[in-house]
Amino acid sequence: MKTLRILLIEDEKNLAKLLREAMEDESHRFIISYDGKEGFEDFLKYSPDIVISDILLPKMNGLELVKKIKSLNKDIPVILISAYSEKEKLLKAIELGVKRYFIKPFDPQELLDFIKTLRLVPKEPCIKLGEGFEFYTKSGSLYKNSKFVKLTDKERKFLLLITSKEDFLLTKEELASLWEEGVKDETLRAFIKRFRQKSSKNILENVKGRGYRLISAKKG
Repeated sequence: MKTLRILLIEDEKNLAKLLREAMEDESHRFIISYDGKEGFEDFLKYSPDIVISDILLPKMNGLELVKKIKSLNKDIPVILISAYSEKEKLLKAIELGVKRYFIKPFDPQELLDFIKTLRLVPKEPCIKLGEGFEFYTKSGSLYKNSKFVKLTDKERKFLLLITSKEDFLLTKEELASLWEEGVKDETLRAFIKRFRQKSSKNILENVKGRGYRLISAKKG
């Protein structure tokens, strides 16, 4: 995400500020425009990797803006946001090739997670797991069949730690190190159980007397 240039066109300054605060740490460059005309000018100026636009904008509405942008770059991902879920506008957005339509109010993290599913991130070190799972070690992102899998901070640290080990084998003591204070075996087992439920029971195996190992893992 840190190499992406994201262009947000939103005339509600409080919402624009909220989205910038939620996303600027994830992107290399976050550009904000406050009306459709300025948004199109910034699109030409900055050549963003993704565009996020409100539909109701001063000077040029979001649908007109998307049409102009798509006439220049039909492949650029565009996300629309609106306070209204009007069927006519939704259908028009689909016709224009919009990736997704978010209805206000929405969780900024949901928008961020969706952007990650677009797989716009440049190729980075990847570990291929069984059942279509891929773990990207630079960003700490997990995908299943190209779909983003949301991880907790501890789950991400767990994958980063276990994939750094020879043969992808992690001892219980090493797993316990993810907790700042002493942790009970029951807590470790519950963590592993939740991780298997989120991913797959076939990705992780118990190694008696040693710990846990990722299955069918190959560095790619």
